[in-house]
Amino acid sequence: MKKGVVLLIIVLASQLIAGQGRYEEMLRAVALSAGGNSNEAAGVLTLLINAAPDPELLLLRGDASLMSGKVKEAKSDFMDAESINQGSGLYGIATC
Repeated sequence: MKKGVVLLIIVLASQLIAGQGRYEEMLRAVALSAGGNSNEAAGVLTLLINAAPDPELLLLRGDASLMSGKVKEAKSDFMDAESINQGSGLYGIATC
């Protein structure tokens, strides 16, 4: 189920993110997170978010934070995503 959600986010994010380099970095972050390197994934996503805040990236970083046990940071990312795009962060908030 979680892999399906991540794949859906990847597909949606790929349509929203402009630039091949940005897309590749997002995919790298997803791969790092799936490989158990959630802290490194969150770092990559933080760089992307600082360059251009995006609710999909916030959701991915929230998932990475949640996987590494950082519930407070995850909830913050999900709430930020929700404030940018209403309805996008609700599932993440509920998982916290």
